Amino acid sequence: MFFITVQVMGTQTYREVMSEYGLSLAKQGEALRRHNDHLKDARGRPPSALSRPDTVSNLIIPIDPVLHVIEFESQVDMVNGVQPQRDGVVGNTHGIVVRIGRNYGTGAGLNWIQTVFVRNHEEGAPQRFVDGGGYNEPYYYHPGHDYGMTVAPAVFRDAPSGPIAPSREQGKHLAATTTLSVTVGSKVILAAAYKWDFTISTGTTRADGIIKNYPVPAGPEDMDQQVTVLKDLGFNVFKNPTGRHLDYIIPGNREIIR
Repeated sequence: MFFITVQVMGTQTYREVMSEYGLSLAKQGEALRRHNDHLKDARGRPPSALSRPDTVSNLIIPIDPVLHVIEFESQVDMVNGVQPQRDGVVGNTHGIVVRIGRNYGTGAGLNWIQTVFVRNHEEGAPQRFVDGGGYNEPYYYHPGHDYGMTVAPAVFRDAPSGPIAPSREQGKHLAATTTLSVTVGSKVILAAAYKWDFTISTGTTRADGIIKNYPVPAGPEDMDQQVTVLKDLGFNVFKNPTGRHLDYIIPGNREIIR
């Protein structure tokens, strides 16, 4: 668990601000009762989540994220390919579908970040990059830019793919770190992450066409590597900028981030 400090303007309710970080109604009430003594009245009562402060106030919001894997399935289709193509074009035949959920809802302050290392893929493409990043931001989803999207989804989904391996050692390999991000101003907090990978083989079935390692929690070294990709490289697969100017933070236990 860590904590973020967010300013609440007099025109906002506490609920409106906490909802930006995906807190359920129960978590909102707990945040006001347990972590915001400075907002309580003379009798020690916390403010209502529906109330507005008389002046600009600092609200402390606890973040205790838990990720879980919903889907991690191999995909092989030697007839039609694993991604939609125009008629008569098979395209990529091998891939994987990954979906990762979390214990927080949607909100403007939450998004997903994925950094990847890819070997044996398109000629001239970078090996390490921010997957999906764009608009000089690192996020996998882009509310306001992606059609019809107002907030990033609570469930992350990716479906990378490639052609069958021409030989045992030449199949596409992709290793990813998928992270729930919490944004406060220019600070991007890497709140919780899973790492996973897969390699395309010469096999032609789901059983032997994909060699994969199931998502597991990312460790300190994995997170340091992700920060390096975000901060030192800072580009997507097309080498467009993805937010090197931002302040990336790996939170400590019970750290208060202001």
